[in-house]
Amino acid sequence: MSSTTEDLLERAAPELDEAAVRAEFDAATKADGRPLSRIQPETGIAYQTLSAWRAGTYAGDNKRVTRAVNAWLMGREARARTKATLPAEPPFVMTKTASRIWEICDFAKATPTIGVVVGGSGVGKTQALSAYAEQYPQTTWMVTLTPCHTRISAVLGEIATNMRLGLPGRVAELYARIVLRLKGTRGLLMIDEGQHLSVEALDQVRSIFDAASVGIVLAGNHDLDAHMGLARRRVQLAQISSRVGVRFAPPRPTKPDIATLLDAWSVSGDAERAELQGIALQPGGLRGLTMTLRIAFGLAAANSQPLGVEHVRGAWSQLSGGGA
Repeated sequence: MSSTTEDLLERAAPELDEAAVRAEFDAATKADGRPLSRIQPETGIAYQTLSAWRAGTYAGDNKRVTRAVNAWLMGREARARTKATLPAEPPFVMTKTASRIWEICDFAKATPTIGVVVGGSGVGKTQALSAYAEQYPQTTWMVTLTPCHTRISAVLGEIATNMRLGLPGRVAELYARIVLRLKGTRGLLMIDEGQHLSVEALDQVRSIFDAASVGIVLAGNHDLDAHMGLARRRVQLAQISSRVGVRFAPPRPTKPDIATLLDAWSVSGDAERAELQGIALQPGGLRGLTMTLRIAFGLAAANSQPLGVEHVRGAWSQLSGGGA
């Protein structure tokens, strides 16, 4: 931003009472409960600058910091107003599919073996794995891959970072540190979005399994299934395929899963449940259902009304691009 633009913005902005903003910031940070180091990135102000400004000892441009802090306070109030219109979202819901995924995790960890969970978008794979990791934080590690994690070095670096093993090093060093950390834990390494793994990276995962003797769960969409089963790769993947001890492939959310989720959200009306069940069977599955419920309950609350079909349809219209 040019100095001319900054001057124009400063002249246009109302004069702020620095002491009042500082007092409001102190009260807000105490109510927030997080340390200043966690709040600081949200303000866009350097930690040392923000700390000195809060203490009243900053010798730099106090007006600039005051404006930034005031903007953070206004954003905080706006988020609080929005949150107040939303329902109390239920915590993790143990559907039948999630329960089956937990059973696979238990089996892979106890045996140990490699488990594979393959399913379409929105069947609840990631939520089930995340909840399992939270349930057993001392001996479970969950890594979520992206398209940039096809190479062995990237995959090992992500695993090492998740395990807090320090800064990434050479591939052989990362591998040795990971194996050393896993060995003897009788734990579980879960790799979500596993369809991004290359053949070489999959074989590296197999090497971790062999060397550390821990359970491994590979989860991903149907591309993972195809990726592991391509005829031209069967020889390359024979070593990992032969170590797969359990496999689960839910194609889409089941009606019992949908009913369990709607019960958790306290949706009781037959018409509303029927409408939401149809949405859950669309691409996006339970993820799309949850997003629809959030918006629908927000629309109902904004009008001081109980949840109705019109709110569900309005929410789905927004999500599917049908709304204005």
